[in-house]
Amino acid sequence: MMTVEDDVKNIMESFEKKMDKNQEFYHVLDQIGKHIIKLTRLKENEDRPGHFKEEVADMYLLGKILLELENVNDAELKAASKHFLEKVKSIYG
Repeated sequence: MMTVEDDVKNIMESFEKKMDKNQEFYHVLDQIGKHIIKLTRLKENEDRPGHFKEEVADMYLLGKILLELENVNDAELKAASKHFLEKVKSIYG
């Protein structure tokens, strides 16, 4: 059975067939931007049940793809997570 990581790898391999690394980066950022707009609209008025959650899942996948493209390792991800948590706590308590 395919895992999410397998799907991310396959998506990236498809991108690599058509784009160089720089183009992949900007393509993923563009897709994230489009999905943010779509999520905002769907949250306000969902056109079909489950569509909003599909878009949220797409954002997760795009984020994982971006992490892979930029070779973000676990230590960097944990450090960023800790920093983000500290910022949230300082703002929201």
